[in-house]
Amino acid sequence: MRESGTMYPGKDSSVPWAIKVRMKKLTRLDEKMLADRTKTVFKQTLWYQKGKGSIDILYLEPLAKIKRHMHTTDCEFYFTWSTRKKFMKNEFCDLGESHELENTNKKRWLWVLAIKFDRSGE
Repeated sequence: MRESGTMYPGKDSSVPWAIKVRMKKLTRLDEKMLADRTKTVFKQTLWYQKGKGSIDILYLEPLAKIKRHMHTTDCEFYFTWSTRKKFMKNEFCDLGESHELENTNKKRWLWVLAIKFDRSGE
């Protein structure tokens, strides 16, 4: 994990100026989830309720990758967007399925809205 000098969303010119990120609400994603531990992925939880789910924003540093992982207790919708290309892409990972997430851009951070629904009771 890198020290506090790490570049983060809001400090980088690739991040839209109109979006204000409160740094104290950001946490680093567990390094075990990352393909390259020298890269950084931040997570900002907007809403969480045990047994219901969560809404998070993930911020992936350029060339950062979240390793393939399986959803064993929840399903997840995730939306990625590009401010330059003005588009949004959405995908769905169901209970028992697996996926990975990668920022292939060499300069810009990738922002991902992740909505999880707890399905452990099924």
